[in-house]
Amino acid sequence: MEYSEIIIAGIGVISVVVTHFLERRRSKAEIAKISAEVQGDTIGNMDKSLEFYEKWVDNTNKRLDEVLQNQDRLMGENVSLRNELNTVKEQTTRMSTLLCTNLPCNQRVIDSSIIDCVYLQGSKRQARKQAKKQSKKAVEN
Repeated sequence: MEYSEIIIAGIGVISVVVTHFLERRRSKAEIAKISAEVQGDTIGNMDKSLEFYEKWVDNTNKRLDEVLQNQDRLMGENVSLRNELNTVKEQTTRMSTLLCTNLPCNQRVIDSSIIDCVYLQGSKRQARKQAKKQSKKAVEN
């Protein structure tokens, strides 16, 4: 019996070693398979992220182009409006000068190239009415 027990114990040890070796190979294969799947998922997610950011950058570039075009258009309008404003300022200055020379002004004030009559007597409303009457007379003449 002693030999049979030693043989059984030897077979048990050999089977444990063989089983351990085979399980280790199988677990390494599973780990490699899972690692490949994870890498595949990671690459897939990175591709999706890349597509998203490419679309986002394209959209942002389109919006930037639109804003720049709008800015150019507004700059052109701004220049024309400034020219128009300067023309209106010149006309206002001429009209104010005419009104001031035609009306009895007690004091003339020059401020930023716009001449404004300051009436010391009466209310502003009366002064405006007089200025309108005088401007109508000046236009008729």
